[in-house]
Amino acid sequence: MSLLPWLSGTALLHSNLVLMRRGALMRWVVLLAILTFVLSLMGTFIVRSGLITSVHAFASDPARGMYILAYIVLIAGSALALFARSDFTASTPVQLVSRSGFILLNNMLLLAATGTVLLAILYPLALQLFGLPSVAVGPHYFNSTVLPIAAPLLLLAALAPLIGWDRTRRSQLLTHARALVPSLFLAALLALGFFAPQALLAFAGLGLGFWLIAGSVRYLHRQRRAGNLTLHVWGSFLAHGGVAALALGITLTGLLKETYEAPVVAGAPLQFGKYTLTLDHTEQHDGPNYTARRARFLIAQDGHPLTHLMPELRDYPVRGMQTSEAALYSLPWRDLYLVLGDAEIGDSRTLGVRLYVVPGQQLIWLGFVVSAMGGLLALMASVRRLIREEHV
Repeated sequence: MSLLPWLSGTALLHSNLVLMRRGALMRWVVLLAILTFVLSLMGTFIVRSGLITSVHAFASDPARGMYILAYIVLIAGSALALFARSDFTASTPVQLVSRSGFILLNNMLLLAATGTVLLAILYPLALQLFGLPSVAVGPHYFNSTVLPIAAPLLLLAALAPLIGWDRTRRSQLLTHARALVPSLFLAALLALGFFAPQALLAFAGLGLGFWLIAGSVRYLHRQRRAGNLTLHVWGSFLAHGGVAALALGITLTGLLKETYEAPVVAGAPLQFGKYTLTLDHTEQHDGPNYTARRARFLIAQDGHPLTHLMPELRDYPVRGMQTSEAALYSLPWRDLYLVLGDAEIGDSRTLGVRLYVVPGQQLIWLGFVVSAMGGLLALMASVRRLIREEHV
C-alpha cells in the first residue's frame, strides 16, 4: 500500500515540471494530486481496519476503519466534485516526441504500475468478501506485470532530459539514442561473460540500468557545457542515477540470489555453499507481547569464522500469528539472511533453517539514498526560486 502513493506521486512531480515549463497538463496535475492523497488515505485504512492480517497491520480496529473509510469517501468525493466544477484555463498541447510528451508517457506507465499493484491488493480481498476461494499473490505476479512496465519507463527516463520541451525532430532523438547504445554493448558483454545461463534476463536488467546511467551522464555533460549546472540539474541527475542503481541492484539480486534450506543439528557443522553453519544453542525469550525462540549460529566462510547470527521465531498469542525475525549480516557485496523454520524437526537439538545469500542488495539501498539526495536538491532549488520570486 505504501508503494502506491509513491508511484502516483512520482508521476505528479514530473507532471508539475511540464505545468511549470509549458503551462500544460493543469487538469492532469490536479487529478494526480487528488489520486496520490486518496491512495495515502487508502493505505491508512488498510493497515488500521484489519482487512489484511499482517504484522504490519499494527492496529486492527474495524470501528476506527469505518471512520477512515467515511473520511476517504468525503475527501475523495468533495475533491472530485470541485475538480469537475473547476474552470481550468486552456493548456498548451503536448507533442508526443518532446520532453513533455515523454513525461506524459511515463505518467501512463507509472499509473499502470499503480493499478497493477492495487489490483494485487484488492482482488484477494474481493474474493474473501464474496466468500470465494482465496488466492495468494506472490513474486511471480509482480515479476510478470510490473517489470515489463518498468522497462519502457527507464528507456524514456534516459531520453526525456536530452530533448526539448516542445516538438523535437526525430533525427535529434535518434542521435541521442545512438549515443547511449555503447551502454547496451557493455551490458551484453557482462551478461554473456558472467550470466551465461540467464544472459537474456541479465542483458535486460543491466542494459536498462546502464542505459539510464549513460543518459543521465550525457544530460549532466550537456548542461555543464551550457553553463547550467543548477541544483535542479544535479537533483535530476542524482534522482535518475539512483533509479539506475536500483535497477542494477534488483537485477543482481534476482539473478545471483542463493537459497539453502536444511535441518541443522546442534554442534554439527553444515555446509551451505562456501558458508558453514554451526548451531551453538537455542533459548526461549519473552517479549512485551510475544514469546520467541532464539538460536545462536556460528557462520564461517571458507573455514574462517565470520560472525554469530541469532534469528528468532516469534509467536503472538493475542493475534494468533507467528513471524520469523531474520538475522542479517552485511558484507561489502552481499548480505546473509538466516531464518528459522516453523517448527523443530525431531528432537530439540535439531532446527530447520534457511540461509539466503543475496548479492547486490547494497546497490538497492544506494539507489534509494541517491534518489533521495536528488529529491532534496530539487526541493532546495524550488525553495530558492520561490524566495527569489517573493523578493522580486
